[in-house]
Amino acid sequence: MKSFLNSCNSGKSAEPAEVKAVLFAAGVCVLFIGFLTAFHRSEQRHNRTTVVRSYEAAPPSAMPIPPVTITEPPPPPVPDLNARFRVVPENFRGINFRTRSYGPYEFSNGASRDLVLIDGKARAVEGSAQQLFDLNDVLYTDLTGDGSPEAIVLLTHLECGMRCDAGKSLLYVYSQNYPMEEILKYESGSGTDGCSLKLINVKNRQLTLDLFGMCPQSLEASPEFVKGKTLYVTRVQFVFNGTWLVPKKRSYVSVPDRNEVSFGVQINIVDNQPPAASLDVP
Repeated sequence: MKSFLNSCNSGKSAEPAEVKAVLFAAGVCVLFIGFLTAFHRSEQRHNRTTVVRSYEAAPPSAMPIPPVTITEPPPPPVPDLNARFRVVPENFRGINFRTRSYGPYEFSNGASRDLVLIDGKARAVEGSAQQLFDLNDVLYTDLTGDGSPEAIVLLTHLECGMRCDAGKSLLYVYSQNYPMEEILKYESGSGTDGCSLKLINVKNRQLTLDLFGMCPQSLEASPEFVKGKTLYVTRVQFVFNGTWLVPKKRSYVSVPDRNEVSFGVQINIVDNQPPAASLDVP
């Protein structure tokens, strides 16, 4: 190698053997340096510490907790004080008040027709008005004092033309000592025109009806007289004369205005607390 350098410096041509030796040595050096470099990098990869970054997952957001609602239990059902009066007594077994004829009925236009209920209903058109009859209730109690119960049958009648009249009540009372006899037929005024039925009260075998307004003896009187006295109730008491239940006494009772006209008819066969003020009318 040294002789090769000297020959180069002196300008002489180097021998071929010397050139080969120099190239061989240079190649060996290059290979050795490459080997050392590769070995060093391998050691670095071997000794490198792998850092694993761990990330804690954020906890899931809490589900919103709905507000606690305290549901109050429903109020107990109002006891039906008339339930025992709806039990069909022996003398009325076999009588079907839901499907039967109630006799002739005269409509507001003067026409008369047999009123026949089928399954508790009757529908008809009279003139330009639609007539709707429905069975409302049937109760049994003694009204004549003979110890045998009578049947109290309540129907509602709604007449609709240009407008509906808010309903009338039809009250029938039947005595059944074979044959069955009708001992009362009563029709109230309507909720629109006045003198609609408010209460059917039976106490000590005496029937009393309460009507809304100051009602005259005849419902043919001017409705303005009735509607102008809506803070009054007309109370009509009936007695049995041996054949019929007939009105005996009529009185006017002052009451607070509670807008009760559309609440339906109340039936009371237990007891009744009369209003404080009353005015008897002969």
